[in-house]
Amino acid sequence: MMEAHAATLEAREAEANQLTAELETRNTEAFQMAAELDGLQSALGQATLERQESSRMHEASLKQNEETMAAEMELVEAAAKEEVRARRESMQAKKDLEIDELKAQLVAKDEKLQSLKIKTALETGKSVVPPGMKLDKDRKVLAVTR
Repeated sequence: MMEAHAATLEAREAEANQLTAELETRNTEAFQMAAELDGLQSALGQATLERQESSRMHEASLKQNEETMAAEMELVEAAAKEEVRARRESMQAKKDLEIDELKAQLVAKDEKLQSLKIKTALETGKSVVPPGMKLDKDRKVLAVTR
């Protein structure tokens, strides 16, 4: 009986040793899985930080691009306004010059016409007095009264 009891104890001890070995194996696997999980969580945290940083940098880049475009648009608008102003001034100067030339031509033609009227009046002896002129006693043109 003792031998049977000793055999039973040995069998139980062997079973206990086998269960202990399985428990240690599972514990090792659990620690490995926990370590892998920690590594994955760390990688996920790092990827999240990198994504946030990338997103922040992208937003900053977009904002800078918007500011640059706004500044460029202001410059283009100012240049366009300046060009329009310069063209307007140039066109106005041309018109003013044309008007001055036409006025000078008109004055020259008017003076020529007045001269011809005076010459005709002197040659014909008629008292044709152009506007702005006076006659003397002999009915000859005396002076310009302009």
